[in-house]
Amino acid sequence: NFIAQELGLWQNWAKTYVRGATVLGNFDPNTLVMWINKNYCKNGYAYLVPFDSRKASIVLVVTDIVEKEVNYFWEECLYTENIKYTIIDEYTLEHRSGYIYPHKTDNIYFAGNAGGGMDSLLGFALVSGIIMGGMAGRSIATGQDYEKLIEFVVKRNRRTYEIRKSFNKLGNKDYDIILSVLGLPGIKHLIYDTHTNVLKLAAGVIRLANKKRLFKE
Repeated sequence: NFIAQELGLWQNWAKTYVRGATVLGNFDPNTLVMWINKNYCKNGYAYLVPFDSRKASIVLVVTDIVEKEVNYFWEECLYTENIKYTIIDEYTLEHRSGYIYPHKTDNIYFAGNAGGGMDSLLGFALVSGIIMGGMAGRSIATGQDYEKLIEFVVKRNRRTYEIRKSFNKLGNKDYDIILSVLGLPGIKHLIYDTHTNVLKLAAGVIRLANKKRLFKE
């Protein structure tokens, strides 16, 4: 997104550092593990995704820090969650999510993360990037308005940004409440067995937690 920044089109929404590692151990290939704890990820999260029964990826996403602080939060995460797998490689990346307008200037089309396609809640960008790339191709081939073609992607990412702002106000005990609610049998059925808008459901739960503020950190 540095080109969009140079052109004055970019508005930064979130800056994160991602620390990841490939580890060896014993894993269930069908299980993804996720942790949320402000003590080591601030407003981010951590997760473990198995490649197979012996190898997995552990990723920590930390918000609003500088690069030299990454190691501290990484070590705090490993210690807090008692993660003692054998690490075979590690990496650190900087990620930024944001908003740009317009998404086309002269003959330059902005798509994917360069076009503000990364959602600021969980940092996902693959699906948005594919859609925006395809719509850029359609716009070039047919002359259709690129802004109109990607309007639904832009609106979806603005909604996730609003959820992100509410999420940032929560504390660890609020997380416990939300996860407990989302784990209830009826709620699990809505999430996994119906076409319920999960983002809308999560946004409602987060707003309720912020409104009630039952717990103070």
